[in-house]
Amino acid sequence: MKSVLFALLAVLATGCANTWPESASINPQINDQPDTLLTGKLVSVSSQDSRVGTQIIKIAKKDEPVVLIPNNIGPDQVLADRLKKGLTAQGASVSPQADTQLTVIVQNMLAEVTKPGLAYKTRVKLEIKLQVQKNGGGIVKTYQKSAMKESATQPDIGDIELMLNEQCSKLLNDMLADSQIRGAIQGGAY
Repeated sequence: MKSVLFALLAVLATGCANTWPESASINPQINDQPDTLLTGKLVSVSSQDSRVGTQIIKIAKKDEPVVLIPNNIGPDQVLADRLKKGLTAQGASVSPQADTQLTVIVQNMLAEVTKPGLAYKTRVKLEIKLQVQKNGGGIVKTYQKSAMKESATQPDIGDIELMLNEQCSKLLNDMLADSQIRGAIQGGAY
């Protein structure tokens, strides 16, 4: 009888264990853009990831091994791609040989899931720098976003990706709407 009970408990325990994917997939969205703001402007967009690790999700529950999940594509590349699309939608042309160079630098991008008490806490923190260089001058701006959510049950990968996507989307739209960045691209005062 004891062996049946232990077998049943083992099955229940493994059934409750969460298996995490090997990678996440962020897919931030940009808003519709005013299509004539940067007409005739030529820009290049590159990216850097200055973080120590590659993970964008960290699952750190008490008495369990920490789970680190990277994005399937470098997050700096994803953000640079969306920024290119937004600038193109504003009328700019993108070319690697452009005089105006924009660099997206990922300083911090992490969604951390913890369970300090009865509830699970998911915290998202983003810090992204955007550097614009043109004719020997330039501007560097830092954009930050954060969010926190509590839940009674452990969030799944889709919930965590959604939180990351929401904050990345807000951050990208802030970059695209930034009048100082537009001024730097247009060659005005910044």
